[in-house]
Amino acid sequence: MAMEEPQAHETLTEAVLGKKFLDSSNVKPFMKYPPALRAGLVAAAFAGLVLLPYLGAVGLWDPWETHYGEVAREMIQRNDYVHPYWENAWFFSKPAFAMWMMAAGMKVLGSGIAAAPNSSNDALAPSDALGLWTEWGFRLPFVLFSILAVALLAYALARVTKSRVGLATAFVLVTMPLYFLISRQAVTDTPMIAANICAMACAIVALIDGSLTQPKRDGWWVAFWGVRLVRARCRKSRWAWCRSRWSSSTWCSTTCPPASASGRSTFAGWWKKRSTR
Repeated sequence: MAMEEPQAHETLTEAVLGKKFLDSSNVKPFMKYPPALRAGLVAAAFAGLVLLPYLGAVGLWDPWETHYGEVAREMIQRNDYVHPYWENAWFFSKPAFAMWMMAAGMKVLGSGIAAAPNSSNDALAPSDALGLWTEWGFRLPFVLFSILAVALLAYALARVTKSRVGLATAFVLVTMPLYFLISRQAVTDTPMIAANICAMACAIVALIDGSLTQPKRDGWWVAFWGVRLVRARCRKSRWAWCRSRWSSSTWCSTTCPPASASGRSTFAGWWKKRSTR
């Protein structure tokens, strides 16, 4: 009596989407990518599907969106992106990075701020009304940064564990109410949190992935410190070159990650481990 061959267990993807779908000609090229990269791309697509719809359908309802948005508008209007300005005074109490993101989005999508007044044919629209895509321009850079953070975290976890771990983490993070809320707002918290997630994802790969060669591991650490610098520019702005009341040591400790206490310990541990190899 012939023994029946044991059937292979279905993967989670096969169970959810079906083997026929995965074998289709449109999906086969995608399935040739490394599992970690597939997890990151799927996480990005899912995050975009959840976070992008109706992004600009609602006006600037958060008080900080209008506050920071006015600073970004002044940057465009004054053509000065180094000295933030609000109403009748300099605005150095918050980092400029968030305002740069707003200004870039408005410039790309055409808010009408630095151009001629609104040329809409709608008789009900005032002559100085902003463009139709102004809210999209405000918020799009922030939501794209959040999507990048989700994708990079899913990629890192899929690389050091399993794809389903990365995908499950992405699903939990994107559907978390607070993350969903701040990702769709043009506020300074969004880039700071997204930069934190990206930095931790780079550190996860650099610390845990045993298949990396030393040059590639160093590359992930360079990415970690680079994102940390971005995060530093998302914190309370020191702007030492514009505000003389801040000492160089204060600026260094808040802007350069290796100069902070946690940064020094992390950097020293990495350098010691690297030097012994």
